[in-house]
Amino acid sequence: MFRLKIALSFVLLISLLVGTTYFTIHSQLGNTLRSDAAISLQRASLIAEQSSRLDEFSLLEKARFVAARPELNQAMTAEYEGDAEYERHMAVHRWLERDQIAFTDIKPEQDRNLDRSLMQRAPLHQELFTAIDASGYGVATLGKDLLSWFGDNVAKQHPIILDVMNKGEARTDVWLWSYNPNEAKQLYIVAIAPIRTSPNAPVLGVVVLGNAINNGVAQASKARMGDATATPISNNQRATDLAPELAIFHGENIYGSTFNPTQQRELADLLLKDHAQHAARGANTPVAIELDGKPYDALVRYFSNNSDPEIPAGFILLSNTGAVQNPLATAKSNILTVAAIVLVAGIALFFFFFYQFTRPLMKIESGINEIITGNKDYEFAVQTGNEYAAGLSHALNQMSAFLQGKSLDEDSNPAGWDELMPEAATSLEERKHAAPTIKGVAMPSSMAPAQAEPAEPARPAEPQPTTTEEDVS
Repeated sequence: MFRLKIALSFVLLISLLVGTTYFTIHSQLGNTLRSDAAISLQRASLIAEQSSRLDEFSLLEKARFVAARPELNQAMTAEYEGDAEYERHMAVHRWLERDQIAFTDIKPEQDRNLDRSLMQRAPLHQELFTAIDASGYGVATLGKDLLSWFGDNVAKQHPIILDVMNKGEARTDVWLWSYNPNEAKQLYIVAIAPIRTSPNAPVLGVVVLGNAINNGVAQASKARMGDATATPISNNQRATDLAPELAIFHGENIYGSTFNPTQQRELADLLLKDHAQHAARGANTPVAIELDGKPYDALVRYFSNNSDPEIPAGFILLSNTGAVQNPLATAKSNILTVAAIVLVAGIALFFFFFYQFTRPLMKIESGINEIITGNKDYEFAVQTGNEYAAGLSHALNQMSAFLQGKSLDEDSNPAGWDELMPEAATSLEERKHAAPTIKGVAMPSSMAPAQAEPAEPARPAEPQPTTTEEDVS
């Protein structure tokens, strides 16, 4: 029972230490990591929004550059012989193609996209490169097998073109665009710049340049955010895991993301059904969701250049809180593993050393049983390595010798038996030969000294007659 109590106390102390450490890490470090992840997500969303704005400004600058070229102005207003519309189409197409080649073949002096000028900023190739006349009809566009698009009324699909012509100011917008009505429309970020020879001249049309939004764009944006957090001494894989996921939406549909199609539909159902709720929550307030069984914190940001407020467009940044808390989960697992090892090893070592300590005492106990059973000549072996057992063995040997009337060793101290000596024995010589008085537990009958028969009581002496001098005389 004594051993069990010590073992249980050891287990309880280890459990208390592990529990305190575990819950401290879970409650304090866990909350800290979640808070830091939310702050990092807010900063990442701000960086992503600023990068998107910079891309829009770069696209707008390119559209203005193309629209201001004298060659394009001349091609839009020149008089052509024969099929004038087709000839104008070919002339405008030629100048548009030259400008696209110039943008694509420009060799940036800076490696970082952030350090480049607006004209050299990536993406260099614009998927939508179109010229539209003053009536809103398409004149020319770059792309393969797009001649069937020639002459379509683009302003009917996107009235913002007429607004740019009327105000004479370049703008950016979000378009769902497809050259073929039978094809699914793709999302574009577009820049619309008026074509005119001078700021006060009449508008001859507009130039529309657009960057497509798709899964490749989202993946590239995530890679840039992952590279931005990586350092030469850090773990690039960890930086990639911590880079937020990205999804770009228009209305209730996602057109580009870092998720698979199934996850895209699930994300759209979770976050894009009620835009008013996100607007009321605020741009810097993340919402906790679970996507494909994984926990995420999501932030919804809206594009400010969308001309149709009834169909909002923007992007969603999602931070995988499970990946963020992976070090915490690893720390918890390590703590539990180490605690289990310490507990098992501690119990094993406790019983080992406890056995080493109690084995000499068990031998002493066995020797006492030998004496009780009648082996009065039993001699206790002096134990080594345990001073308590050694002292007890030596004392028991002296007591056994004393009780049997044997001579003690010269080094023994008879005065150490004071408590066993009769109270009448006062001198050292009397203590050596006096029979001990055993108090407490009765000695076994086999070891008890033989009792002498009681002597008859002494008779009182008869009085002797006294003689006097008279009797003598």
